[in-house]
Amino acid sequence: MKILLVRFSSIGDIVLCSPVIRCIKKRYPNAEIHFATKAAFEPLLQFNPHIHTLHLLFNDFSSFKKNIAIHQFDFVVDLHKNLRSKRLLAGLSGKKVSFNKLNFWKWLSVKMGNTKYLPKKHLVERYMDALRKVDVRSDDLGLDYFEGPDTKLPDDLNGLLQQEFMVVAIGGQHATKRMPPEKLIELLAKSNKKLILLGGKEDQETAETICKLMPMHDVLNLCGKLSINQSALLVKHAHTVISHDTGLMHIAAAYKKTIISIWGSTVPEFGMYPFFPSQDPAATKSLILQTHGLSCRPCSKIGFKKCPKNHFNCMLSINFDHVNL
Repeated sequence: MKILLVRFSSIGDIVLCSPVIRCIKKRYPNAEIHFATKAAFEPLLQFNPHIHTLHLLFNDFSSFKKNIAIHQFDFVVDLHKNLRSKRLLAGLSGKKVSFNKLNFWKWLSVKMGNTKYLPKKHLVERYMDALRKVDVRSDDLGLDYFEGPDTKLPDDLNGLLQQEFMVVAIGGQHATKRMPPEKLIELLAKSNKKLILLGGKEDQETAETICKLMPMHDVLNLCGKLSINQSALLVKHAHTVISHDTGLMHIAAAYKKTIISIWGSTVPEFGMYPFFPSQDPAATKSLILQTHGLSCRPCSKIGFKKCPKNHFNCMLSINFDHVNL
């Protein structure tokens, strides 16, 4: 049996596919599981023991599709459900499975400033609902992440893993999903632990600002200096992870870490909050930080370059009095 899963991007979304991969393998242990994604996200999947073959999209979509079409799949699971994934599925053999993306209901929630229209289900649960069509059920073991057995930190950082520290994922694809540095510092100042700032090269300036404004704290800026799997290794060994709605937040959930997640223009009700197995201690210790009662929130499904109302109250009004770091 051959099974194809399709999810092109991005980091967090691909990590959220991990229970699907695992549960399919449990139900069909002799099956070859193939996964199609963008080449940039190969490190997220290359060490997953349940995947037989990765199909990587570079630039030439026609060749990519042609190479996949050679295989005779028994069923294909579309975990992306966009125009590109539909183009890929067209003409492929096997039963097609897709999930409820809720685009209309998310749009309505944004327009009405109310999330009552959304089902109280995580995206992973919607994936698993769709898989019932091929007799696959959830095992309630949460997310997986495999950083690889040979993943190591640079030599000058080797000692970090023997220390107690908190990881702070300061990035976020859109500005309205990122807490302003001055407000984030208000939260971080509650901790007396070593703070390790993680993010991409685009987050380096923000990280430097945080370091300068916290001279009395032990803060290490590693933004843009590590691979995704090296960052995951630090998350794996962290005491706690503070994160915006980012891929590192979902990697932290895969490692069952205590997570302080920060939400601005988007909301957890869209189904992308940290996903834990039921009764997992990390779930009870984790916190979601957000501002309730704003008529302008959520203002977007994915975020904006700046606050449409020019006040950014969704982030600036978050209260930290109940947070113990």
